[in-house]
Amino acid sequence: DASFETGVGNDTVTLRNLSAGGSVKVNTDAGNDTVTVENVSAALDVSLVGGSDVDTLVNLGVTAGNILEIKEFE
Repeated sequence: DASFETGVGNDTVTLRNLSAGGSVKVNTDAGNDTVTVENVSAALDVSLVGGSDVDTLVNLGVTAGNILEIKEFE
């Protein structure tokens, strides 16, 4: 499993060439955040949650074996 959480503020998270045998989770808090995923995969689930304010997702390739959840991105 791989889990990434940010605090309040304008954050940038980049996941590149990540392969998880379990799940991948990214959760940004309040702020204008940018999450970039490139060549990311998980055997189970992927959860990408933007949080409040204006958040941007740059999706350059993400796959999940079971559930792919993407929410709270504008």
